[in-house]
Amino acid sequence: MTIAAFFDVDGTLLKANIVHHYLYLAKQDRSLWQQGLTTARLLSLVPFYLWLDRISRDAFNHVFYQNYDGLSVEQCFALGQRYFQQKLHSGLFPAALQQIAEHKSQGAKIVLVTGSVDCIIAPLAEFLGASSLTTQLQVCNGYYTGNLQGEPVAEQEKARLIRQFAASQGIDLQRSYAYGDSIADLPMLQAIGHPVAVNPDVALSRIATQAGWPIKQWKADRHSTPSSPTVVSQPPEPCL
Repeated sequence: MTIAAFFDVDGTLLKANIVHHYLYLAKQDRSLWQQGLTTARLLSLVPFYLWLDRISRDAFNHVFYQNYDGLSVEQCFALGQRYFQQKLHSGLFPAALQQIAEHKSQGAKIVLVTGSVDCIIAPLAEFLGASSLTTQLQVCNGYYTGNLQGEPVAEQEKARLIRQFAASQGIDLQRSYAYGDSIADLPMLQAIGHPVAVNPDVALSRIATQAGWPIKQWKADRHSTPSSPTVVSQPPEPCL
């Protein structure tokens, strides 16, 4: 059977989150006044988002993705490619890239498991030569509705999707690896034979220490800027 290495993205492969991703999309090709209004509105909601995320990452995703209501799918995929080239690519942790390269050299399949959406993750997955399990947004007439299509890829849903993916791809989960940074990644890490905590939050660090899991600290290298590949991503067909 095949071995895989499953990676959370935000906080594990790079220092970013779904708020950063949305803010980039929402501010592009807008006037300075519109950018300021967007930033101010989002900042006013940060305390609520932080409170909700502490209660449930799943609930936070359901609420936060309402911000995507009315955004063009095609434009988001085009901006997602620009975002990858301008921000995400150079923000990848060098140690994460080395770990991925090591797994690939051993024949492991690389899989990104993230609460972020396709328009953000597609260029990154293509660059890494990885499959991706992402949160899916509902689309109507070429625009996001702000509603989720299925469950957000968080908490127990990460573990469920990993098991489903492994069954379809003939992956041996007991011999595979998983990397995550948050207590919300715990179900994913527990579903795999070789879990690794990366830049763990306090709760995950405590559990990883008690369980004897490896703990890694991956940081950005400000002196290293990877060259940008040519990435071509196509938006999904609308679901009407």
